[in-house]
Amino acid sequence: MAFAQLTANDSERGKDTDIFKTYLTGVGDGLVYANAALAVNQGPKLYCQPRGLALKQANYLSILKRELDSPAATHKADTHIALVLLNGLMRTFPCEAPAPKQ
Repeated sequence: MAFAQLTANDSERGKDTDIFKTYLTGVGDGLVYANAALAVNQGPKLYCQPRGLALKQANYLSILKRELDSPAATHKADTHIALVLLNGLMRTFPCEAPAPKQ
């Protein structure tokens, strides 16, 4: 399994391996830092996790599984796992739409 190109289809085979879990944790942590950088620079965040919630490996695995199993998901078998996780984070922790300007 080539982890640099891990896809939604690959996740079923590798989901119970330590290497997959470590890879997914790295991807998830990278998304957390990217989201934080957007917030610091006052850009729109990708997702809005609750304050005080530190996402861990178990959270990423649960969110990924829910996204892969979701009938609302739009990914294909060859979608990179990072994008599937990002979509899951966005669906799990949506940001409120800004109030309209008056």
